[in-house]
Amino acid sequence: METNGVENIESAVLVQEAVIEEAPAEVKEAVLVQEGVIKKAPGEVTLAVDLMSVPEDASKALTYTFTRTGDTTNPLTVNFTLGGTATLDTDYKQMGAEFESLTKGKVMIAAGESEATVTITPIKEVEIESDETIKFTLVEGDYIIDNPQMVMNQLKRLSSNEDVMVMSVISNDDPKLSLDWGEQFGSDTFGYEFLAVDNQGNTYVTGDFLGTVTVGGESLTSQGDSDVFVAKLDKEGKFDWVKSFGTTNKEEVEDIAVDTSGNVYFTGIFENSITSNDSTVSGGESSDIFVTKLDNNGDKLWSENFGGTNDDEVYGIDVDSQNNIYLTGESRGEIKFGTALVTSLLDYAFAAKLDSKGDGLWVKKLGENNTNHFAQDIVVDKDSNSYQLMTGVDNKSITVTQFDSSGTKGWEKKFTNSSYLIAEDIAIDNQANTFITGEFEETLQFGNTSLEGGENGDVFVAKLDNKGEVSWAKDFNIDDNDEVIHVQGIAVDEMGDTYVTGHYHSKSMSVSNFMLYDEGGETSEDDYYNAFITKFDNNGEVKWLQNIGGMNADDISDIAVKNGKIYIAGTFYQEATFDDKILTTQNQSDSFLVALAEDKPEISFTVSSNNIIKGSENPVIYTFTRTGKITAALTIDFTISGSATFNQDYTLTGAENFDGSKGKITFKAGEKTANVTLNITSGTSTVDETIALSLETTRDYKVVTTDISMSTVTITKNSNSNINDDDDDDENSGGIIGDDDDDDDDDDDDDDDDDNDDDDDDENSGGMIGDDDDDDDDDDGDDDGNDEGKFTLTSKSNKSFAFKGGKSSLKFSFKSKSIQEIKEIGFFTVDDEQGTIDGISTDNEKYIEVALKRAQSIFSILGNAPQGFDTNIEKILEFSSDTNFRFFSVKNGTIDGVKKGQINLSQLTFSDANFLQISEVETNGFDLDFEGVKINMKLDGKAKKVIGSRLQESIEVLDFRSTEITVKQKATFTIHREATFNNVVGFFQVADENGGIDTNGDGVADILVGQEGYAKAAVENRITNIELSVNNQTTATFTGEFEPSAIFAPFLIVDGTFDTFTDIYFPFLGANSDGADHVMMLGDNIFGFEDLKGGGDRDFNDIIVKIDFSVNT
Repeated sequence: METNGVENIESAVLVQEAVIEEAPAEVKEAVLVQEGVIKKAPGEVTLAVDLMSVPEDASKALTYTFTRTGDTTNPLTVNFTLGGTATLDTDYKQMGAEFESLTKGKVMIAAGESEATVTITPIKEVEIESDETIKFTLVEGDYIIDNPQMVMNQLKRLSSNEDVMVMSVISNDDPKLSLDWGEQFGSDTFGYEFLAVDNQGNTYVTGDFLGTVTVGGESLTSQGDSDVFVAKLDKEGKFDWVKSFGTTNKEEVEDIAVDTSGNVYFTGIFENSITSNDSTVSGGESSDIFVTKLDNNGDKLWSENFGGTNDDEVYGIDVDSQNNIYLTGESRGEIKFGTALVTSLLDYAFAAKLDSKGDGLWVKKLGENNTNHFAQDIVVDKDSNSYQLMTGVDNKSITVTQFDSSGTKGWEKKFTNSSYLIAEDIAIDNQANTFITGEFEETLQFGNTSLEGGENGDVFVAKLDNKGEVSWAKDFNIDDNDEVIHVQGIAVDEMGDTYVTGHYHSKSMSVSNFMLYDEGGETSEDDYYNAFITKFDNNGEVKWLQNIGGMNADDISDIAVKNGKIYIAGTFYQEATFDDKILTTQNQSDSFLVALAEDKPEISFTVSSNNIIKGSENPVIYTFTRTGKITAALTIDFTISGSATFNQDYTLTGAENFDGSKGKITFKAGEKTANVTLNITSGTSTVDETIALSLETTRDYKVVTTDISMSTVTITKNSNSNINDDDDDDENSGGIIGDDDDDDDDDDDDDDDDDNDDDDDDENSGGMIGDDDDDDDDDDGDDDGNDEGKFTLTSKSNKSFAFKGGKSSLKFSFKSKSIQEIKEIGFFTVDDEQGTIDGISTDNEKYIEVALKRAQSIFSILGNAPQGFDTNIEKILEFSSDTNFRFFSVKNGTIDGVKKGQINLSQLTFSDANFLQISEVETNGFDLDFEGVKINMKLDGKAKKVIGSRLQESIEVLDFRSTEITVKQKATFTIHREATFNNVVGFFQVADENGGIDTNGDGVADILVGQEGYAKAAVENRITNIELSVNNQTTATFTGEFEPSAIFAPFLIVDGTFDTFTDIYFPFLGANSDGADHVMMLGDNIFGFEDLKGGGDRDFNDIIVKIDFSVNT
């Protein structure tokens, strides 16, 4: 046995023949035997720390206490190692220990003493960007390291196998959250509170209560079961009005919103009826949903209820700039919002839209069919797109779904977990980025980021961009897997910073390198929840993490961030402290509503001179000054504009990363001022030049006043001017001279433009397979087909094709079908033979999403063609060289429907060995069998796209914008019908591919798709001599003419005329009242229409229009 440093003792054995073997468990001393001599074992040593954390800038210190038991006659040396992220003599000082190195030390417990201490004092002058740890670990010595997990009756080794580590933290220099104002209210039974803040800083709060509650000095008493209250506070936190709503039945509120006029909307559930302002809304015996609108004085404007025969729930409400209302919740069975309804046999989540009067506009059922889903919340962006967050089946998935203003699904992003995953809240910023938070166990994948959760779960927060792609994701952790952490709310400010609230039931929690500890320390009771709030910047980096409320149990139910203030509502037990305000409960627990302000340093600056002579040896010095906390370094941003040119008219020192227009200035830790120096050159200009420096407002500081946010210096061309060019003290305080321009936005605009161009090229390539912008690959520049190349099957696994050579065309011809369903056949370009797109492989979960962005239609095969319709259709596609592509098919739907989320992804199939059978029938010619639909594909260098068909791979229109088309195009229309309704088809001119209508003839769209009056404008701008209709199961022929250099779109009027109609449908889904797809390209210039609302049976044979053009260019 190892000696473990015990003098003259080489081994320790249990005296098996001694009575000590039967000694009771209380016996604390082990017995050692050596050479027949019985000796007492050394005493036990324990280590503890008095505080789990101490702020870096506080006057407190940490005390580590080493305690021994047993014989204290002689002194005892206790060994330890020192670890952690904090550095001795840099981040802190110590007293009481001796160190052999930076990581090894010892402490002496004096003779007759049982304790020795080591004191840790943080060094205030040093910047700490995140929390830093200090770890003391006991190591072997002439003692037993106490391990409470050891079994009492077993012999303890002279030193435990497991070293004992005790950690504490020097917490980062978090900003102080100053209390702007705070209120409390409560009753014996008080529900969660929800809040909203308007642009003027007024706060609106709602909650439910039972019994009597005092809110803003008014005493409210529930009429029976729980009632609802709503209150308004002004920007100073003073109550403006308080209202209550309820009956003898139960009412519960779930959310609140406010519009730009100060009208208030709140929603919840009730049973039987709910009363306010002497008016009553009645429901059923099960719980129904109510929505109530109040004006800015708290007077009720209207109240509506929605529901079915089963229980209905609502969890979120928001309002757009037009005062339309958006709801999300859950239902089972049927739920109606006006005439719009959805049904299900299981619990399902829904999203609904009401107009400003409470009338239903649309409702959408969310999630997969025949599965349970649970709504969480809904938010709306500035363009009236809504974003709904829900939890999926068995609490193992979450989904964010975007709908446009008409209810058409945009993007949808789903995240899954095999153990446990729930959503909690969602927020949105000014750029339509969404921020979501929730809880999970085990492993959770967000894009390329993998988060690890504990056995009892952790918290996540993630940012999605405006297309649903993951920007970043973070998780929170607790120190003990047996404890829990919960998240309650999320908000985002004008700068794109994110705030997350919740509570933890543990001794500590951490986010990244930031940590929190139970403020009650070791004496805190286990049942107490500790409320927290943390802030992330727009890149997902943690800015700070703080406890909220004090030492007792507290929780936060809602959060909003507006105009630089943080508004939170929640509950507390007995006492809560916010800054210097202490709230004390009237009951066991009460509610709080507070506005907090993050303390930030204030920045001002002066300039040594406003005028300087060109070539002067005297520099211009900008002096920047900060007030407030200066212990940490601080970087501020500035811009320079004006007519002077950097490195030609002046040089600049003292700034970082200055590029001629933007730069940064850093205050060192502990310093109040920083300088930037301009040195004026002789230059070549013969006129006066100006330099205008301005500070940019960011999240980390405040500019004292806008009057000193800019200062302009004039560089005068010669020395004859009356310029005081000395180093006097007539400093300018930065008054604004002239207006700043918008140059600072150029870089951002360029980036945005580049991104948009890429998307446009992918989706509107005009029928060209490939993404070349020009015809550079064309060897001889003509169209005689002489530069035709080689067309090959490059991958048997994913059935991708490639073309090598010059510019050419592909001709697709329908051969036969053995199925009775509609099928759309299309293609999408890929980057290589393996089918990769932008580095994303075919087995990646994002592959479908990126493939859809490139997807274009070839033609569609009808399941049931009308009598007389010729199915021998063809399609010509032009493409450039070095192009790879794959095929897809959509069963019983369109690719537009898939992109909009109206067609299930299970109906979409990509080409692979199981889906597509290929036979090479000739050189550069193949027969393709798409699961019962056979077509021929042949390379044809002489084939040209059909007139008008240039955009039909992506949108169902006629495009005559070509230099070859200079005169009117004469068209022959062949019409077929398989429908009960007497429908009529017309064509109208649009300003561009997006469908906007030019009403004043200036070539610019005046009415956009989805705007009010679109249908009326389309009919008024139709080609008056084209009115297409036919009797059922018959064929008719018409002629007409189209103007050159224009785009024309079809429209379908269902069972009406141009003068009188109810339902009208367009190729642009946003223009359709139901948001569904009603037009499909069956082939070049062959349009198929669906006339039933909501997409009907999607057979697209209700009326078919085939157009042939005379060769007239």
